[in-house]
Amino acid sequence: MAGLNKFSLFFYCLCIGMSLNILIIYFLGMVGQFNKIAIFLIFTVCWVLSIIKRQQFRWLAINNIEFSTLFVILFLVLIFVVTLLSSLRAPGDWDDTMYHLPLARSLVEHHAIVVEQYLRFPLFPQNADLLMALGLQLGDVRLAQFLANICFFVIACGLVGCSWEITKTYYPGIIATILLFTINPLKDHLGYAYIDLTLSLFCCSQYSYIYSLRKQ
Repeated sequence: MAGLNKFSLFFYCLCIGMSLNILIIYFLGMVGQFNKIAIFLIFTVCWVLSIIKRQQFRWLAINNIEFSTLFVILFLVLIFVVTLLSSLRAPGDWDDTMYHLPLARSLVEHHAIVVEQYLRFPLFPQNADLLMALGLQLGDVRLAQFLANICFFVIACGLVGCSWEITKTYYPGIIATILLFTINPLKDHLGYAYIDLTLSLFCCSQYSYIYSLRKQ
């Protein structure tokens, strides 16, 4: 991953971090230890390890940021705020209350991954639902919805980074993010506890990484 621009590196770091969180929650759920104490201990260890590597992100220093980079950062901050505010809505958009949130709630209540016989799709793909369960465990349904929708912000980071890799400018990535936001399925369901954005994120990161490998 050497030679990547700052936004691509940030994008891959977020993807790896989210994947690691999912694996940790899955492990805790399998051993029946999905509780706040175990989450705090393991995530503290991960946080300490990340601090050790903090020197790799010195590009965040304000004195090294050019105007174009600062503009992109402000744009991404706006996307983050939009994602945050959209997650504050009350749940109730078909799939979220039918099985995504109930599946996450089951993990929180049992502290383990179990099969709910009266729940529709009790073995639904767990990845995004595990992030929602983390939100319910540490907060409430709004945090669960935010963790499900933060993928939109991460995808925006990836589009901006990939734009620079291909065209040496950030603006196509900004335009692509705006166009993505105008798609009706995303615009209508943004903020609810859906798994579609998580799937889109991992597909986006896969194709982006394949392009980076071919470029090298």
